[in-house]
Amino acid sequence: MSSKVSTYLTFIIALVAAYLFRYYLDSSWHFQRALDHDDFLNDQPFTIKEIPTTYYEVGKLLDVLPEWHSESGPYIHLYRLKDDQKFAFDLNQVRDVKVHARELAFENCTRPQSTLCLGCEASKKARHITMGDIFDRKFGSHWFSSFTKLEVADQKAKSSEDTLTVSSTVASSVVDENIYDKMFPSFAVNKVYDRLHTFVSNFDYDRVSTNIHCNSFATSAAVQLVGSKSWLIYPIEIYLGKDYLESKPARLTHFPTHSPRKPYYFHRYTSRPGDILFFTESYGHSVFSHQGPNYMVNYRKLPELANLMYDPLAWLHSFGFFIFSTGLETAAKPDIVNKAVALLNPACEGRLSDWDQQMVDLLRAEKSGADFGK
Repeated sequence: MSSKVSTYLTFIIALVAAYLFRYYLDSSWHFQRALDHDDFLNDQPFTIKEIPTTYYEVGKLLDVLPEWHSESGPYIHLYRLKDDQKFAFDLNQVRDVKVHARELAFENCTRPQSTLCLGCEASKKARHITMGDIFDRKFGSHWFSSFTKLEVADQKAKSSEDTLTVSSTVASSVVDENIYDKMFPSFAVNKVYDRLHTFVSNFDYDRVSTNIHCNSFATSAAVQLVGSKSWLIYPIEIYLGKDYLESKPARLTHFPTHSPRKPYYFHRYTSRPGDILFFTESYGHSVFSHQGPNYMVNYRKLPELANLMYDPLAWLHSFGFFIFSTGLETAAKPDIVNKAVALLNPACEGRLSDWDQQMVDLLRAEKSGADFGK
């Protein structure tokens, strides 16, 4: 190799390394200052857009959804029962399934309900209880379970305070018979979805249940089985865009660093039992759970490439954490996710920022869709 070619290669490598280093400085929470109320001002107009919706009839979901919904590029799409149809799910079929649950903590909490900051439940230790315990309010109405993973029939159940335990027999019955066969197309059972998370609660009042976040590289299908949730959903260009929320990666998710600086749009959506909401990676969302029994299942399909072209380094950042999650689970999460949360929380201390307060008000204005059609 000639010295000229070698010089050119060295120069190119140096440019790439400089770009990657600059990206790291700009995107890493390690170099982010603590955020405050002034970072989230409510000084830009917005538009609330409807979600594209396809309606189906009971027992005829496959007629309109023969396979996992997909479009070119980022997308969001809702499948909903026709207005004269009613979906019913018997909670007795999942009462004995165990979940990793937490209790809302109100003692010494200076942060009001927020779409932006992590709630005070983070200070409470998780406990292993059944879904029936939550639905019956055995330990009170403040217990809930989020992002719980169910074991499938061919996996060995684990047992500890920190690991979800589900009888393989019960899990097989619940997942295959009650959700897949009655609700979701059969293609999802063995071919398409890669991960399943369940969300369970029975609050005695409406409340923000999940602060704003995203899945950075998986497409999701949120299936509302019982109860209702209201969502604020920010498309990828709004959630990641520098002129909008400019969210930075934190392991398998992204968190925003400021309110939009230009006019923007988002989706406001209130679920009904029987809804299936598809959305691609990096669609930021905050979720508001309405009171009463609530049971939602979220299927994940890995990997989707919509975000790879929009922000390849952010996608690869999160995908790398997913690939090596077994080894990095305990080392990476406390480091970067907790740091991001700690830098965000000052923006909610004492009072909400103007932007956050407006988002909370939009959620509170929504009426539950749990009883639609009854």
